[in-house]
Amino acid sequence: PALCPGETLIASQTCTKLYDGDAPTDFKDGDVKLTSHRLLWKAKNATSCLSLDLSLLVFIEEEAGTLMGSPKVILFLSAAPATKKSGPVQMSRNNFVKISFKK
Repeated sequence: PALCPGETLIASQTCTKLYDGDAPTDFKDGDVKLTSHRLLWKAKNATSCLSLDLSLLVFIEEEAGTLMGSPKVILFLSAAPATKKSGPVQMSRNNFVKISFKK
């Protein structure tokens, strides 16, 4: 995905998976990019990506990997603004998402 004017790439990671709260989603094996303005997630060979504005983040926690599970980052989110564009999930009961990283 193209960066917006004034936006810079900070970090990126391949082979990630998204969770809605603690529930796995169909968003698997994608690349995540952290920019100065957004968090972007794009599946392999996809033409579009998911975008989360960093202003929606309340705080971030790390979840250590286990013998059977991958390490994760938990992103706690504020409520979406009324002007939110529709996305792949219109509404969630959770106020957090997780990004898992393959070992």
